[in-house]
Amino acid sequence: GTDTADRARAALAAGRYREVLNLVRAEPGTERNPAAWLARGLAHLRLNEPFDAVRCLDVAVALAPGREALLFHRGVALHATKRYA
Repeated sequence: GTDTADRARAALAAGRYREVLNLVRAEPGTERNPAAWLARGLAHLRLNEPFDAVRCLDVAVALAPGREALLFHRGVALHATKRYA
């Protein structure tokens, strides 16, 4: 819910990336929430796990294909994988 989203945003801002992953995984309904997948993707990116970040951001984009911010962050994650072909 919103409380979990707020706590995840606060944890992300504070650099508590594993906490973000745990919060989002534990919350029912997050599998259909693009913001939750974005939070997971950003946490993975900050943890230098770009391939996990791409997987999460792929889901976020699939759930909300018109959101430019999701596409931007997915592009950042793709670049971080250093696979340019």
